[in-house]
Order: sequence, then C-alpha cells, then structure tokens
Amino acid sequence: MGKLPDERIPKADIVDQCQGNGWKLMLLVSPDWLTASLQMLQTTPKADCPPEAIMAFVHASKLRLSREEDAQLPELARKLAGGATMVAVAKGYPAETWKDIDWLIPIGISSLRDYSDETIDLHVVSQFINVRAGQVLCELPPPPKEGRSVYGHCIPAATCPFQLGDRVGLDPKNFSRVVALQAGCVRFVKGRLSIEQQLEIPGDLDLRSATSIFLAM
Repeated sequence: MGKLPDERIPKADIVDQCQGNGWKLMLLVSPDWLTASLQMLQTTPKADCPPEAIMAFVHASKLRLSREEDAQLPELARKLAGGATMVAVAKGYPAETWKDIDWLIPIGISSLRDYSDETIDLHVVSQFINVRAGQVLCELPPPPKEGRSVYGHCIPAATCPFQLGDRVGLDPKNFSRVVALQAGCVRFVKGRLSIEQQLEIPGDLDLRSATSIFLAM
C-alpha cells in the first residue's frame, strides 16, 4: 500500500478514481475547490502505473489547468508512476475580500450607533454625526476580484460591507466616493448607511433623550 498523504497537502474529498493492474488512482479536491491532488495507491507491491494513464485521467477530469500546470503534468505523472503517493496538480485562487474603507466622517463606522430602540446611558452617550449635502462620507477601495476554482468555476467576490440607504449615494464624478445627498444625521443600522433629517425619540421625552438631542445639535 502507498504511504500516508503528505500533510502539507490540504485535506480533500475523493471526486473521481480509476484503477488498473495493481494500482488505484484517485482525484481529490479540497472542500474550498482551490486545490486538486492525485493520490496513488498500490494494491499489489511494485505495481506499474503508466504515466500516460495518469495524464489521461487528469485530462478526463475536467480540471481547468493553467498553462504552467499543464506543462508540469508529465513530470508529476512520472513522479506518481515512480512511487510518489500524492501530488497537487491544480490550484485555483480565492476571491478577494474588501480592503479597509477610508471613512472621512469624524469617527469610525464601528462607533455609529442606532439609538432608536434603546435606552440611552448618560455615561456612554456618543455625539451624533451631522453632515452637509455633498459631503464625502467615505472612499471605497477598488472592488475585490472574483476567484476561480480548480474546475474554472467563478468564486464570487465579497459584497460591499454596507448598503447605501436614504439620502446617500455615489459621487457622480468619482464612483469610489460615498456622499451625503442631503444634509442630516448619519445613521448606520443593520449594515445600511443613510442620512436622517429628523431624530425620532420613542416613548416619553426625558432627561436622557433630551441630552442626546442636545448633543446632536
């Protein structure tokens, strides 16, 4: 039998296999579809697997090999035929994630809070952020690129970490900038950035809510 798989190769599931006289060849693909490997098991000692059979198996698997990977395939097939237990034959690339957003309002987006459904503690009241029409709220980095699986399938890129809400839009002269379309108070609620033109205080007006209104002025 062959040796245990190389620990440097990611764990993967068997998606296809073939066998011949004294050998068994398996195609393994990682759960994220970014690594495809071949594993050779000898069912009888010193079994001979022709490199041509290995190459034919890979070509029939519908893997999307790059030019470099396709050029390396004959050498990898010879390694497997010569006694190697596992080799990686194809690699995809993951989708990019969003880079940091450059916020141009006074405090970071993580500090923006929605006070519409909570009791305000005088010890933790934060100043509301008032902006004017046309003011730039943030600058967006270039959109992340899509990824590709070992089968050539598109791996969607991450979506923008927030949505544009009321009275917020892209600068028509620079689509990387998010601007306030009207003057008001910046609100960030459940991943949605918007501008409110009035502050709604649920329930009775008391000292705590009055303090928040004063800070918003």
